[in-house]
Amino acid sequence: MNYDYIPIRHAVRYDGYIYFLISTTKELYRIEEKSGRIQSLGIIPWGDYGRVDRYLSIVAYNDKVFLLPYYSDFMPVYSIERGTFKRVEIPDGRDGFLRCMAYAISGSSLFMFDNYGRIIKYDLNNDCVEKDIIIYEGIKDLIFDRNDDCFRQQTVIVDGNIYVPFCNINALLRVDVSDLDTEIIPLGEDHNGYSGICLMGDELWCSPRKLNGYITSCSLTDGYKMKHVLHSDDEGSFAGISSNDGRVRLYPGTLCKVFSDDESVEIQGDAHAFVNQDYTDNSILRFNRISRQMIVDQGEKEFAHYVINKDNLNSRIIERTTKGIIQEDDFSGLRELIKATCR
Repeated sequence: MNYDYIPIRHAVRYDGYIYFLISTTKELYRIEEKSGRIQSLGIIPWGDYGRVDRYLSIVAYNDKVFLLPYYSDFMPVYSIERGTFKRVEIPDGRDGFLRCMAYAISGSSLFMFDNYGRIIKYDLNNDCVEKDIIIYEGIKDLIFDRNDDCFRQQTVIVDGNIYVPFCNINALLRVDVSDLDTEIIPLGEDHNGYSGICLMGDELWCSPRKLNGYITSCSLTDGYKMKHVLHSDDEGSFAGISSNDGRVRLYPGTLCKVFSDDESVEIQGDAHAFVNQDYTDNSILRFNRISRQMIVDQGEKEFAHYVINKDNLNSRIIERTTKGIIQEDDFSGLRELIKATCR
């Protein structure tokens, strides 16, 4: 990792706030969306982590914030009302750890997709595992790169089914939310792999893991009929994909120049750590790790633009820009934290 970047791996919007984790210190924060004010919510009180990322994704539900394990055998759950952390054990992961690389929420159930082919259905109300299955035996012969991850964060739910793209298999995984019944949907013969997925109309669109891979769409109403768009010979990766107003937008995970001949595909520049799309209002939350911008938008319409400034350590940590107006606040109390995590 380049520690010139702010080490934020994921964030989530909930009830007027954006919750995020400084991954190297395990300190949870939130940004108030109206004012741009940042607040520390505390440090996860368990584990000697050093610089290992133990949590990758964040989920908010029913006034609780769940920090999904990346290298951990438990899940910290933060109560917004009480301001405290609770530890929920999730045992039996490979090597004693669960590596949750993708997730989805349906009703009060959280679905976690482990990097080693385990799918966990978790009850968000009662903080317990409802059911889990292991699909590794059914996919191991399809894996073309055992050094890559199985999944990459983004999922889509359509008609009671979760669709998750594989990173190291040229296919989609379909999971029934009721009984965890699974289906592998092939996406061609090439060793492509995918980093993200979005829904546009009745089509699923997948961003390739590598910049020189294929952007692929498949129809949910026409037998998963596919089409491919080849758009770059550059090296690098994609952080994710989103859809709005009949177009899909791709977000590179590295600095690069990529172009598309397809009018329905647009490339969003710079380098992103993650992309989250909320399909209730089509809003998109993303983090640009080069410019340290936390951005909330809806296609072309930008809602809010927060710049996390690691260089001005004496005062301003967060600036919020909306319609050209910059509001500044004093967060000098975070000075030592930012120094420690970003040097």
